[in-house]
Amino acid sequence: MLEKRLLARRLRGEAKRYVAVIEAALDGFWVNDLKGRFLDVNSSYCRMIGYTREELLTMSISDVEALEKPEETAQRVRKIIEQRSDLFETRHRRKDGKIIDVEVSANYVDADGGYMVVFLRDITERKKAEEELRESEAKFRGLFENVPDGIFQTTPDDRTLAVNPALVRILGYESEEELLKAKPSSMWMKPEKRKAYVKKLEREGVLRNVELHLKRKDGQEAVVLENTHAVRDEQGKVLYYEGTMTDITERRRIEEALKKSEEEYRTLLENARDIIVTFDLKGNVTSVNRAVEEYGFKKKEIVGESMLRFVSEKYRPEALKELAEIARGNQVEGEIGLITPKGEKIAEYRGNPTMLGKKVVGSQAIFRDITERKQMEEALRASEERYRTVIEGMHESLAIIGEDQRIEYVNPEVERHTGYKSEELIGERFDRFLTPESVKIATENYEKRRRGERVPSVYEVQAVTKDGALKDFQMSVSICSEAGKLKTVVVFEDVTERKRMLRELESYSEHLEELVEEKAKDLKEAERMATIGETAAMVAHDLRNPLQTVANILYLMKSAPAGKKRHLDLEEKLMRQVNFMDRVVINLQEYARPLKPELTETSLRQLISETFSTMKVPDNVQVSLTIPEDLRLMVDTTLMRRAFTNLIANALEAMPAGGRLTITASEKDEATCISVEDTGAGIPEKMLDEIFRPLPTTKPGGTGLGLVIVKRLVDAHGGTVAVESKVGRGTVFTVKLPLRGGEKR
Repeated sequence: MLEKRLLARRLRGEAKRYVAVIEAALDGFWVNDLKGRFLDVNSSYCRMIGYTREELLTMSISDVEALEKPEETAQRVRKIIEQRSDLFETRHRRKDGKIIDVEVSANYVDADGGYMVVFLRDITERKKAEEELRESEAKFRGLFENVPDGIFQTTPDDRTLAVNPALVRILGYESEEELLKAKPSSMWMKPEKRKAYVKKLEREGVLRNVELHLKRKDGQEAVVLENTHAVRDEQGKVLYYEGTMTDITERRRIEEALKKSEEEYRTLLENARDIIVTFDLKGNVTSVNRAVEEYGFKKKEIVGESMLRFVSEKYRPEALKELAEIARGNQVEGEIGLITPKGEKIAEYRGNPTMLGKKVVGSQAIFRDITERKQMEEALRASEERYRTVIEGMHESLAIIGEDQRIEYVNPEVERHTGYKSEELIGERFDRFLTPESVKIATENYEKRRRGERVPSVYEVQAVTKDGALKDFQMSVSICSEAGKLKTVVVFEDVTERKRMLRELESYSEHLEELVEEKAKDLKEAERMATIGETAAMVAHDLRNPLQTVANILYLMKSAPAGKKRHLDLEEKLMRQVNFMDRVVINLQEYARPLKPELTETSLRQLISETFSTMKVPDNVQVSLTIPEDLRLMVDTTLMRRAFTNLIANALEAMPAGGRLTITASEKDEATCISVEDTGAGIPEKMLDEIFRPLPTTKPGGTGLGLVIVKRLVDAHGGTVAVESKVGRGTVFTVKLPLRGGEKR
């Protein structure tokens, strides 16, 4: 009996310990019979499922099972009985309706008719974590496969463990498998640099945004930004390196191109002759190129200042309007007056808004100095009017003829000479008014000119006037090009009366013996008139050529499209012709007027220097002066300066391709000898006796009076002038003047 009581007591103690352990367990616990009815549950399961113990003891497994159907639960019970135990996962429905994931460990006890002891663990959070892990792995795999940056894993012993498709593309390989076979060091443009890079990586652990120059499969360079770190084991040993590579090859190429473009733009901007300025919306200067320095400004004096400070008062209202227009996003252009340290300038400008997205944040303007052009345009207008007056008022007839030989322009003098009005002539063929013989001459000369052959610039033709009269005309012809088409400019003079006089003179000459006494006076008068006519013809010839050129240029100016360079070229040609005609008139005046030198003592060296100061010596001509400082003369400085100007001008014009001009002076035999020597083409020997006579000349465009005037001026001082010349070697003019002056009375 005692043993039974002791055994019963021991069993009760063990039962209490069993209940205490079950209640203290974190996992849920229940006991159910073979029909699934709950026989016992612990507190942990009550908390897990949300029911009280009393509620659960009235329920069965199918009341909390959320995944299996009742028949499936019955089947699982049979399985547990057969296997004696089972471990599985399912889902239970809490009292509040929430579904939880549970892990079930069930054991079958074959006693008291059989029952099951079941432990349950809430794995809801674990399942959630596992699901998140699966999603994360899927995302990572998608990211790994599709990210545009290269991803890699490499080892310290130069092996490639993993690469993604982007890295395969960056390095130009065919597949991941092919790249995995390649050693990491072989991908470096300079493999030896990888060792230093790996050492630094292992030392620092992480390297960020390191620019590397790798070698593609085809040998081309790939520039990448690498972010990498070393992965170590628990002992700190490096297992592998992993990181990403961003391909910046194209970015570097674009950056280099952009840098080059910016440098070129900056160079272009700074070296542009136009002023380039940027403004803010208030009109304050934010930047300017160094072109402003040509106008006396310093860049720092302009930046930060209001644009209106530099605008002439007359143009300020318009400038304010233009600023407002730019602020509205519109382009502007026009002309403006600018105030500079070098005086007021006229500039043409073009302004554009500076945009940030769709917002106007400032403006940029380009200013081009057109002061000279405006002055030239004004001078050109005055000159055109002046020369139009000359052409319209000249005594010679002028016509311009097109390639089709039809008349395009005639001046008013044509009507007086031919009887035809301008509207009757324009559009008609020029040869319609010539005799057949004259048509032949004019046509032959025209064709020769077109072929570049030399033909007389002046010749005579016969034309039929409107009233049927036959007249002799002396024609001066030149050809010019306009818009790719040839134009013929003809200046013609009625010489009918002159030819009649010459014919009469010839007739008188044939009968000179019979008429010598009675016609002597008439003949003398006729000869005088012929001489005057010949001289007048020569002078008229000299003036006619520039006049016909002036007429030609005026016509081209009238018909040519506007343009600065075009107008400047034509203006320069006009001024050359005007200067030439001016020289003809001045030389005739100098030659004709009486000379009476007013002698003063002067330094020859100073006189020569003053002469050079009024002349332009070409860069390709070297000048040498050998004149003693103390050499003084008694001369009229104005007249002798004129003489030396002509001699020096002759020498310079004789050396169009460059050469040496030498002026020497010395005293000898109570006289001062001044030599002017050039290294030009020289004067033919047959011309040497003629150069001091009026009108002959060896220069194109010469007046034939320059050296005649030199001789008159030197003669007036009681001196002499001599010439020596050799063709191909040059010419020396030597002037001798008395030391004390020798005015010729």
